[in-house]
Amino acid sequence: MDEVDEETNAEPVCIVCKLGCNDSGGVKVCKQSTWKSMKRAASIPQGLTSDRFSNTTAEINVREHYDDKCLYHSVCLKNFTAVKRPALTPSIEEVASSKNSVPETRSRTSLPETNERGVLEAECIFCGKSKKKWKKSNEPLSECVTMDGCKSILDAAQKNDDQRIMSIFLTGGDPIAKETKYHRSCRRAYLKSSETNTAQNNPLSSRRNHFETYKIISPFIHNEIINAKKTLLASSLFELYTAEYISSGGFQDDIETYTIHSLTSKLKDTFKDSLCISLMNKRQGNIIYSAAMSQQAAEASLHADSESFQQNNQIRSVALILRALILGISNTKTPERTSVHTLKLASPDLPEPLKLFYKTLFSGLCENRESGSNDAIERRVIACASDAVYNNSRGKVRPWKHTALGLGMGTLTGSKTILQMLNRLGHTISYDEVKGIETEFAYTCSYENVETPDGMRLEDGYGTGLAWDNYDVNILHATVGICYQNKSPQAYQSENVEMRVGRKRRRFDGSERDIQPFCIPLKRAKFQLDYPSDEESHSPIKLQNIDFHWFLQSTQAKMPLFTGYYSNFVRDNLPQQTICYMEPISAFPTRNDVVREAMNRSLKVADETRQEYATVTYDLAVALKAYSIQVLEAPRFDNLLILLGNFHLELSLFGAIDTFLDESGAGYLLTESGVLAEGSLTGFIGGKFYNRCTRVHQILANTMERLLYQQYVNTKPSDDIDELMMIVENAPSDQLMTEQYLQENETFQNHLSSYDTYFNEVMNGRLGPTASFWAMYIFMVNRLYRDLQLAVRTNDVSLYVSLLPAVVDIFFGLNRPNYARWGSLFFHNLKNCNDRIRELLDLGAFSIRRTGRNFARSSIDMTLEQTVNRDAASPMRGMVSYRNSDNAMRRWSITTTQRRMSVSELRNLLGMESGEHPAKQLCPGRIKKDNSAMSALTDTVTNACDPFTNPATESNKLLNIATGKSASDGTQVYLLKALQRGHEKHQKFQNECAEDNQRFLKRIS
Repeated sequence: MDEVDEETNAEPVCIVCKLGCNDSGGVKVCKQSTWKSMKRAASIPQGLTSDRFSNTTAEINVREHYDDKCLYHSVCLKNFTAVKRPALTPSIEEVASSKNSVPETRSRTSLPETNERGVLEAECIFCGKSKKKWKKSNEPLSECVTMDGCKSILDAAQKNDDQRIMSIFLTGGDPIAKETKYHRSCRRAYLKSSETNTAQNNPLSSRRNHFETYKIISPFIHNEIINAKKTLLASSLFELYTAEYISSGGFQDDIETYTIHSLTSKLKDTFKDSLCISLMNKRQGNIIYSAAMSQQAAEASLHADSESFQQNNQIRSVALILRALILGISNTKTPERTSVHTLKLASPDLPEPLKLFYKTLFSGLCENRESGSNDAIERRVIACASDAVYNNSRGKVRPWKHTALGLGMGTLTGSKTILQMLNRLGHTISYDEVKGIETEFAYTCSYENVETPDGMRLEDGYGTGLAWDNYDVNILHATVGICYQNKSPQAYQSENVEMRVGRKRRRFDGSERDIQPFCIPLKRAKFQLDYPSDEESHSPIKLQNIDFHWFLQSTQAKMPLFTGYYSNFVRDNLPQQTICYMEPISAFPTRNDVVREAMNRSLKVADETRQEYATVTYDLAVALKAYSIQVLEAPRFDNLLILLGNFHLELSLFGAIDTFLDESGAGYLLTESGVLAEGSLTGFIGGKFYNRCTRVHQILANTMERLLYQQYVNTKPSDDIDELMMIVENAPSDQLMTEQYLQENETFQNHLSSYDTYFNEVMNGRLGPTASFWAMYIFMVNRLYRDLQLAVRTNDVSLYVSLLPAVVDIFFGLNRPNYARWGSLFFHNLKNCNDRIRELLDLGAFSIRRTGRNFARSSIDMTLEQTVNRDAASPMRGMVSYRNSDNAMRRWSITTTQRRMSVSELRNLLGMESGEHPAKQLCPGRIKKDNSAMSALTDTVTNACDPFTNPATESNKLLNIATGKSASDGTQVYLLKALQRGHEKHQKFQNECAEDNQRFLKRIS
């Protein structure tokens, strides 16, 4: 260091001894490294009774920075920074402690002595000797000069529980400042002894790890160095060896005792003359290359491939680090109570460094500002990281992505081949694992032996109901059912997941359920109906404000059909509903004992969900037996309300309406205009295709009513019509405001009343038999059926009850005796049901809401057809292939809820959540198609025979509007008196059943 100029005005003074130049030499200027040593020495508590440098210590602790005036003597600095400063006089306690006679052991020997500055004597801390022979020569002492070296010795002492060595490193200050010395051979032996102790405590020993690592690195050397004739630095190869050792389960502490020399010596013994190891230079160390190359060629190759090698080496190092993280994840086990929720909780968390690697790979250091792109990148990061975890662990660790994809694809496709293909690519769990999880689902769902399917809340107030139907495919006959319930806003709560212990289960062994026989003849049942009330006899079905508002708009512009239009005005306040499958019954549903068993299960579900009453829906074939059993076993089933499925009731209504239209010319006009294909006419007339019948009847009825309204407009002044259209155009778009606006508008109400009166007059024959016939058809479709749909889609039980007598009238009038008879009983039970049952129906049990759209509820039996019957009929994912195994059928049924939840989880994982789409009738393409169909049909009817104009209105015969052929007198009377005749027959039947309880099952005349 530079000495200070002697010609300064003031004599320089040492900060320690406060003297100038002395025998020790001149003072020196303090530098950064020197100041750090002083600050460290001043900050170490000495624990002495007296300290001759106490003033210097205080001064240094006060000062934060050094300057040019901070000077020192070299000797003074050495004394000040010594670990143990000599006290002026030793204390009595120190003298006493020095005479303490504790027996010496290997770990409790006396500490090496120190000089007056606290520096250890020049002897090895391990063997206690200053000189030692090693390989026929004296081995010099080495000093601890790095913190890493000190840490390795301290770690070894802690593993050996060596208190003596630990006291050297943990007490009395910095071991580097103490000038701690050791023999290198002693240090290696000491570290090796700690490694042996660690290996005895670990199930996988360090020796075994080295064996596995070397087994992996040897083929790498053979391929990369010997065969490919590449050159590697020994240090680089050692780094790869270290990373592979750690990734295979080894510990960092263990590998620290392993040296490059040990690795290169082992390579020489293994590859012998095939490999050369030579020194390249002191900075880079040894190089390893093939014996087929010269050293000069090897060095040239290293320089030529240095950039690519460095890059490859970095990639391999990162890959091995990530692999070590993955292999440190515990194997995935199946939860004891298996469900989608517990499987998700039991799935391992992906390592954050692994996700960071893929995120950087896909998006670089800057994230995309678009949220959609960020979501897509996040999905891909999770997918790739999951694949890395699953494939590195050889399928022992199952990330959530692989479980969800396997269960979801298995549910959606049911294909073993698809799952095998995805599994072979490492994207999902295997087919056997999927089926094993489904089996665990089945055992979990049947664990508590409850009738209510998994996924239902066992609480009151959720509007729980059931429905049963026949499933008949080929030789498989079964009774299947659904249970529906309002969704709860409460989500799953986190819980502790217990893992299952034992062998994997693939087969589900369910307990066989016996069905009690039922031997009472159903003909013994007696039914008592009420006398018809005046309300039922004189309750006209009129055109509503919104209906007429839509109709007027549709005459002037292209509008969707009424169902799509009305969906904009309705707000469904009831929640969506969960639909689960009941355990199937492997027998015909029309068997009396099976019907009774289904009724018993329905009551048990109501009891488990804490409902006093239960509702169950059947089609007519099963409902008539259920009604009889309910009467015969009263009061057992008094708390069970049996509902006729509205879907089948509507199909029967379509059949009656199509019977009414037969030979009217409607079929020819529909096919001629292109509204209906010729091949579809038979199904339409038979009323067997629900969606086709609904759409075509609406188009036909709207076309006919437009022609009728045009005749009505011709009877009114044009100013009145113009004023009415202005009112319609100025109506607000909000539902409540629109209804209030139309209700309060006197002109609109007068026009509506006038048109309704005109319509009824036409029905009664004002414009002749043909116009009366088509007005009756308009009434059945645009009045009765439309309001029936409105009641079901809005869960309006009161409206449904008010419409049901008119529907039954049509059944009586158009020869539908079964629905006429049992529809009367259904109306009687629904009208007189308990208030608590009515509350249950009003909660949502009368119809089912499967989506979040408004005006989208569907009838219960239609939902059953669209869910369990459709799924069961699937050749790949249905239960057709399980027809020979009752247990397999049970497993398919009771695991449906969990399998559907897995599909929902997969959609969420992929960002494919099903959004709420508008009604089909609101789609622009559908609106255009429907309006084009009505325009084409209007032109066709006008060119053929308009039933509301001449010559049809002047004829006293009922005409076929396609051919002009008139109907016979008997046919004309039968058709034109159908509604009146049906109403009279209905009234007569009710009166007879009210007087005689045995009349109900007799023939209807």
